Amino acid sequence: MTTTAELYFSFRSPYSYLAMPRWRDAIRDYDLSMKLRPVYPLAVRQPDFFERNHPNWLRYTFMDVRRLAQSLGIDMIPPRPDPIVQDITTRRIADDQPHVFRLVRMGQAAARRGAGFAYADAVSQLIWGGTENWHQGDHLARAAQAAGLDHAELEREAAETRRHWMPGLPAIRRHWKPPGIGACRPWSLPGNRSSARTASIWLLRGCTRQGWPCEPDRDTAQQTGRRHLANSPIKPHFFDSFDGTKLAYREVGEGRPVILIHGYFSNTLTNWVRYGHAAAVADKGFRVIMPDLRGHGDSAKPHDTASYPPDVLMRDGFALIEHLSLTDYDLGGYSLGARTTMRMLANGALPKRVVLSGMGLRGLTDTAGRGSYFRSILTHLGSFERGTPQWLTEAFLKTTNGDPEALVRVLDTFVDTPEATIASVHQPVLVVSGEEDDDNGSAPALADLLPNGEYRAVPGGHMSAVVKPELGREIAEFLGRE
Repeated sequence: MTTTAELYFSFRSPYSYLAMPRWRDAIRDYDLSMKLRPVYPLAVRQPDFFERNHPNWLRYTFMDVRRLAQSLGIDMIPPRPDPIVQDITTRRIADDQPHVFRLVRMGQAAARRGAGFAYADAVSQLIWGGTENWHQGDHLARAAQAAGLDHAELEREAAETRRHWMPGLPAIRRHWKPPGIGACRPWSLPGNRSSARTASIWLLRGCTRQGWPCEPDRDTAQQTGRRHLANSPIKPHFFDSFDGTKLAYREVGEGRPVILIHGYFSNTLTNWVRYGHAAAVADKGFRVIMPDLRGHGDSAKPHDTASYPPDVLMRDGFALIEHLSLTDYDLGGYSLGARTTMRMLANGALPKRVVLSGMGLRGLTDTAGRGSYFRSILTHLGSFERGTPQWLTEAFLKTTNGDPEALVRVLDTFVDTPEATIASVHQPVLVVSGEEDDDNGSAPALADLLPNGEYRAVPGGHMSAVVKPELGREIAEFLGRE
């Protein structure tokens, strides 16, 4: 049974930053779902705190933080700039706080998309990991991309929500009262250092609204249904594959069966559920079946070579079809899921319609090239320069709690598909890809090679297209045709 916890997180707190690796481990090792609650830092909640506290408090805190970072083996560099605008000489906290207000609003937007923890993890590494001017250029955009989010969308939503729930620092000071007396207040971290050090999770409490919301959750009527599905736990089912390996799959909706397979490093929830694609397809009258590939998600992640023979993912796909006794169905996937779909077609699968998303021609005919890129990352983790494509890929791996040892074995299962075999696929095939996505070669070229292929472009690149609603809409529209 999945346990959902709420993590109250401050982008300015070094203790929040230092706790993130331990929370990643907890998510990986236990059936834990983390719901992020970004909060205002102490300097905003109690601006006079530094003036009325012991003069040595700040020095001792810095000393404690440095020792904690050393004991945990985590690199930590004071942020440049500080997320809080403060006069160091007078210790006065400025009324205008552009950095932290922006971070909290964008963190809330990420949380509403089910990726708050991944976003906070990536952004905190920027702020506390030594990135100078982390607030400028494309640093935050790259952090959003690493969390599988679209930075521009977060910025737009943050700007829109500002007038709904961010009254400015004077109003925060005016409304804030000590916890426990029923007053409306911004969600706050535990006030004592020992609680912050252990990054305790505080369960959600109610609060009284006093003219402005303390916890913005602005789902519109049009979005409520899909966001409810995207943020609700969908319990996995399990089956034994052809070799006894226990694999997981999830289902939503009722109607005609369609199997959708996720991409490499990813999982069902990230690829299909979180951003509403499964809901969009289910709304068209489909039973959406979404397996976690071997070595991914909730499926088994064996480390032995024997568990990863060539084309094992294809054989797992057929085992799922047999387990569910499917005879009339549709089939599709994203990236590695699309490659697995093609391998199933090449070995006799007979779906009515096919979806190949996040895939181009070269990604099917020459799998070694893309495979070598991932193998290099998995065998050199922690060595990449911040902001590079390799660093972003590794950051995405952390957000999905991937198992590097299992994932590198998955690369051994890749099998090329000749162009002649691709050209023999007679089913209607939708080839849909981000307009900036060339990671797996040309998607239009793939559509041209297929006798009944059609190409559709959606906004974004290989990673960012997944977060776009257009991807789910294109798939749903294609599958729902008469």
